[in-house]
Amino acid sequence: MSKDDALGFLRHMASDPESAQQVVAEYNRLLRDLAREKGFEFTDAELTEAAEALKDASAGEVSDGALTTVVGGDAVIKHGEDEKFFLDPPHMP
Repeated sequence: MSKDDALGFLRHMASDPESAQQVVAEYNRLLRDLAREKGFEFTDAELTEAAEALKDASAGEVSDGALTTVVGGDAVIKHGEDEKFFLDPPHMP
């Protein structure tokens, strides 16, 4: 399959609700089957509710590293194995 075919398929899914629903149903079935193998049992509705709860819990959270950079203006710049730390990094255009 070429990249163009993959892109065409994704565009088709975005414009065809029936295809999108089919993919979601198959994905949920795959997750339930894998979960069952690992000893977990849940319905599609419970999976959706759990996913929403995780999304809500993580909404707006910022990692400690990102928070330090935003609040203090610190930055670590890596190039290969070299690492440089700037207290006041230069502003990029």
